Amino acid sequence: MAFVNVTGIVTCYANYKDNDRMLTLFTRERGRVDAIARGCRRPKNALFSCAELFVFGEFQLFYNKERYSVTQCDVKETFYSLRENIESFRAAVSILELTRLTIFEGEPNHELFSLLYYTLSFLSYGNNNPLDIALAFIIRYLLFTGVCPMLTSCVKCGTDLRKRTDLSFSPILGGAMCEKCAANSEAYAISNSALEAMRRILLLKNENLELVRLPKTIRKELLAQLERYCSVVLEKSSSPVACLKELLPEIS
Repeated sequence: MAFVNVTGIVTCYANYKDNDRMLTLFTRERGRVDAIARGCRRPKNALFSCAELFVFGEFQLFYNKERYSVTQCDVKETFYSLRENIESFRAAVSILELTRLTIFEGEPNHELFSLLYYTLSFLSYGNNNPLDIALAFIIRYLLFTGVCPMLTSCVKCGTDLRKRTDLSFSPILGGAMCEKCAANSEAYAISNSALEAMRRILLLKNENLELVRLPKTIRKELLAQLERYCSVVLEKSSSPVACLKELLPEIS
């Protein structure tokens, strides 16, 4: 039996019994933590404000019999503004779903945690197109989870692609391809502008995502390419990236 203090973001919850919730936290210190918040659905309960989606705070957990329970929480941010803009809300939900696919108990990922925090901040309080912020998150998410595609040289022959035209992108091989190598591969045409946008996003710091402002054509192109790529690397026929395409057509 022990008390544990963690900094975390609520990525998911499920109602349990009459007044409880099971929370899935992404924590800076311990990666994924599943914890029960007892009585949190009662309006006057001390845990009422911390058992909601997106909440960022300092959680005190009690570990007993291989289970965590939330005993206290100092809520730092609720990102309430996300609930006032349907496009930002939908983008944020898709991002949380994507995050949950690659976080595991006992495996912290400090860069990904920072990325998620800043992404929710810009979706909540920034004035960017929500899809631009979501796409920037996905590109950097791939970097921090170790499955970033090759964007500068051909994934097959190694040719530098930065000044080439007639380029393609292969989700299965894991990156961009020159015209010659793409001829006999399952690959999709991609513009050099789209590749350059991804390269520049990878060079940004997490706290500078607000600098991402994509032209409409590049936005659509990146969404299509990332949807196919994430389906391959996440081994899912329909990833949360696909939801962005379905849920945000009006701003794409």
